[in-house]
Amino acid sequence: MLLVGLADAAVIENGLLGASGWIQYIPPRIWVVSPLCWAVVAAGLSIPALLVSRRHYALIVVVGLIVSFAAIRLHGQPMRRLLPGAAVMVLFCGAAVMFARRWNTERRPGSAWLVMVVLLGCVLSACVHPETSAGNRPGAPASSPDVLVVFLDTVPYTSLFPRAGESDPSMPALSKFARESVVFDRAYTPSPWTLPAHFAAVTGLPAHELGLDFDHQKYERPDLTLAEIFRRKGYRTAAVISNSFLNRGTDFERGFDRFEQAGNALDVCRTAPGALADRHWPWFAASVCNWSAQEVTDRALSDLRRHDGPLFLVLNYMDGHDPYYVEKKCRDGNATPPADDRHAHLAALRCIDRSLDLLFRVTLKRNPHAVIAVLADHGEQFGEHGLTHHGNSLYTQLLHVPLMVRAPAMTPRHISDPVSIAILGQWITAAGEGPQITSSSVVSHLILPSSLGGTRSWSVIRGSLHLISRDDREELYDVVHDPLEVTNLIAAGAMSQPLVELHAELARARAAVSGPQKGFRSIGYVH
Repeated sequence: MLLVGLADAAVIENGLLGASGWIQYIPPRIWVVSPLCWAVVAAGLSIPALLVSRRHYALIVVVGLIVSFAAIRLHGQPMRRLLPGAAVMVLFCGAAVMFARRWNTERRPGSAWLVMVVLLGCVLSACVHPETSAGNRPGAPASSPDVLVVFLDTVPYTSLFPRAGESDPSMPALSKFARESVVFDRAYTPSPWTLPAHFAAVTGLPAHELGLDFDHQKYERPDLTLAEIFRRKGYRTAAVISNSFLNRGTDFERGFDRFEQAGNALDVCRTAPGALADRHWPWFAASVCNWSAQEVTDRALSDLRRHDGPLFLVLNYMDGHDPYYVEKKCRDGNATPPADDRHAHLAALRCIDRSLDLLFRVTLKRNPHAVIAVLADHGEQFGEHGLTHHGNSLYTQLLHVPLMVRAPAMTPRHISDPVSIAILGQWITAAGEGPQITSSSVVSHLILPSSLGGTRSWSVIRGSLHLISRDDREELYDVVHDPLEVTNLIAAGAMSQPLVELHAELARARAAVSGPQKGFRSIGYVH
């Protein structure tokens, strides 16, 4: 069991057989968690092994572990990976069987207890994350408002506002929040995938200036994040993050006194047994690999119920992300399962809405002058343009996202000018009505993994026009009159003069690119 678990950890650490997944960061605790996961598998194999043969019990369990490991890790691998992997399995199988037979005959209980004590110590040390020290910083004035930022992961604008700015009545908490907020009807994300989209929102930088991509997942710029800014103001800062992409390895924790992040997807769900469960068991993917809406809210409430000065709190809810998990409390026992992904996605959002209702009430009870922002990092595709999921295009289904800010000094209203979610910081720190909205362009950027051709795409939204520029073609849409982007105006031979201005905007963006431009690898994130 221990050898199989360590072998699986080595496979994950070195990215063999595609085991590392799409997140670069691998916590050191993988070397403890993987053997523990395989211990669970060994326990499951023990019952049939005892029923079949008590004499060869250990041998049957060991062989069962090795066969399980090989079956999961080598499943679906091409021949160039299968053959060396099979050779390794044969050698490993021989070594493991010899070890098991020797252990079984010599019976060394003292050594077994030593191994268990060492594993337990490693587990405890790996699971404890000390909170960031607050240091000797001045306290914020007691009258300062709490600030709450809620990221709804993978939620297109139309999921909350299906009819031209009218909120969905089946989500009463968000509908009420929209009526009390400044609603940006044309907010766009600068990136159609998690990491650069979140960092753009918390730094105010365009995605193409962050130095982040699929191969370089750590934010290394000196520009301050919102957590660092509020911490310097004397705020207590905390985060509860369900998306495993926003882990400590990316430096998203910068500036937070307390940073809680669903880390199971970084180790448990990357082991061979965990990966198998993640693929075929939606509950496991949503509640073990990530956190459900209820768990995020419960953890947030523990921060809100502490009364030690103004609080800056960032939350990330993942239920709207594939596999669109709906918590048990939100299911109607007599209802049939959602017919397709779109309906499952909306059902998950309605469940998030129930958790947000409690969150908003507790926040405003703690501080009636609290500033609350709700936004999405990117949208989702449900068959539009022949595409599904996200991270694979720059169509508005992925770029057009909800952005709402509620503050006592701001008059609730709708703003129809196109803006980037990177303006978040300006609005949550505004003391009055908010910054002046000026006419500007929203630039978005995407480079696909090399396995999909490594195509680089740019998007510029200016006024009602949306230009999508790829290495091989361009598309231009009027997103106001053609929100589904059906008619390519370039193919229709129109709009030559506006193209000049959009191309100039693109040239300025390309000149400001930060970070590496080549060498992207396949990470299994795009669909």
